[in-house]
Amino acid sequence: MKDLGFNPEKGSILLGGVDVVEKKNQLNDSQSNSFKLYSVPDKSFTVTKEDYFFGNVFEYLTGKVSWAGAPPTIFIIDGREYYGEEGYKEMERIPMRELDKIDVLTNAANRALYGSKGENGGVIAIYLKRVNPYETSGDYVKGRITLNVKGFHKPQKFYSPSYTPENIKSDTPDCRPTLFWNPRLSFEDGKANIDFFTSDEQSQYVVTVEGITKKGKICFGTTDFKVSKN
Repeated sequence: MKDLGFNPEKGSILLGGVDVVEKKNQLNDSQSNSFKLYSVPDKSFTVTKEDYFFGNVFEYLTGKVSWAGAPPTIFIIDGREYYGEEGYKEMERIPMRELDKIDVLTNAANRALYGSKGENGGVIAIYLKRVNPYETSGDYVKGRITLNVKGFHKPQKFYSPSYTPENIKSDTPDCRPTLFWNPRLSFEDGKANIDFFTSDEQSQYVVTVEGITKKGKICFGTTDFKVSKN
């Protein structure tokens, strides 16, 4: 047989079994830039598997961003803007495993790009993962319907009285058994500052601190302090 010069086996290398362990994220800069009014965010975070244990983007940003008195009022999801409580709820329900990148705008120049709405607070912009627009979620199970059901109870902020020189001597007794509780403390260099009023009880109070680090390490500690007459 005449040799036509084509030999697919010549110079080839036979590979063994290949395991695909992860898909490449196809969301590139040109795609994300199409959503942006800003050019350079004040802070930007790429979400990895190690971040999936956070409940939502707000828990993830706790301790990473200082809002300098201007907490976020604009919430952007893949270019779509939400405002106030509506935006907070929309962003809160998105699991971390669906996020690719988080941008944060805190300085006045970046916030000004969003007009009057940006004057009162910062901006959080999140970008969801994009692999294939026609590909169904890897979590899909045939016959199963997944719904986001709204709860019946609206979460309330833990009550803590705000005493002033005018009402500090009120006749209404303050007998609170729990003085302070905050599940979202912000830390700077490993330290957090909190302010609260004790009750009318002159007693020994117990302080309990619980938390979890970015790497999943559980933290727990207790201390106490005493309140008595001068």
